[in-house]
Amino acid sequence: MKFFASLTINRCHIDKLCSISERVSGRTFPFSHVLVSPLVLRRGILPIIYKHRRHCTVMFDSGGFHIQQRLLNIEDASIRLATFYKSHGWADLYVIPDVPLTCRDSARQIRRKLRLTAEAGSKFAEGVPRGIRSKLLPVVHGTTSAHIQRSVNAALKLNPRRLGFGSFGTSGARSGVNCLTNKSLCTLQVFTRLCARHRVRSHAFGVGGPASMCVLRYVPIDSFDTAGWVRAAAYGHIYLPFVGAVNVTGKSRSHRYMSKSEYKRTAASTLHRCEYCSDHRLLQDSWYYRALHNYTVLAELNRRLTTMHSSETITHLMRFNPRYASYLRQVVAVNSQESSQP
Repeated sequence: MKFFASLTINRCHIDKLCSISERVSGRTFPFSHVLVSPLVLRRGILPIIYKHRRHCTVMFDSGGFHIQQRLLNIEDASIRLATFYKSHGWADLYVIPDVPLTCRDSARQIRRKLRLTAEAGSKFAEGVPRGIRSKLLPVVHGTTSAHIQRSVNAALKLNPRRLGFGSFGTSGARSGVNCLTNKSLCTLQVFTRLCARHRVRSHAFGVGGPASMCVLRYVPIDSFDTAGWVRAAAYGHIYLPFVGAVNVTGKSRSHRYMSKSEYKRTAASTLHRCEYCSDHRLLQDSWYYRALHNYTVLAELNRRLTTMHSSETITHLMRFNPRYASYLRQVVAVNSQESSQP
């Protein structure tokens, strides 16, 4: 499973993260898979990504989140994105514009958004060069198995090598945060089975904390992206394997505070250790250190999961995050049921 780190942030922040990474770990560019959104990209980011393109996999995102938030519309986004893609043919993956769903959408709104996404995808693919067309990544949406089936069928007409899933649960004041739910896990597993049947790779958009990663691994998903590692750091939160995010600054109402002594005990229990959390004061004072720590947690946990049986992962989650343990049990049960069918 590949982890794409969202780098749609300020250039000065990337410069600082890379500078600290080089000083602490010797890596001048620590990211092996990156995702950036060209339509909202900050000035100076693209040259950095281009410079390191031979050492990392680059995905250009469609800006679907900004369409969901009504900061962009699908027509304008499609025109601008096609122009950008034509002049930047060096990336590895190009996401097709889509209209994401939210948990607040009515049945009528869902039908409209699914239709707009299908129509936009077909039209968009016709307008880009053949060399880019082979690297297009359509996004599948839906709240039912039937929705997913129809969306996948429409996307497969574009002959993609990879499909993305974008219909997780949403939360927050403007439904701007993706999250796992029992319902979205069901449709995600329908999606991955269809991907396997049609021999295309699967990608999950916008979900990927330490606990949710444990679930995605066994769905299974081929790749995922998240901006959570840097967003959590900005709010004073840090990641721990199997646990999720905890606060170390004492300035959060949404996440529980974890003291230095408790952090050291929990980190040892989860077998985590990295250069960025060895100095707890730096972890509290610098969001750059928190961000690089969070990235390291995700990257290392992702590697650990490749050799862990689902039962072992469930045991860890039961200790640190029972809710996600129940999600993983649901995934394992569905997989078992599917494999037993003729």
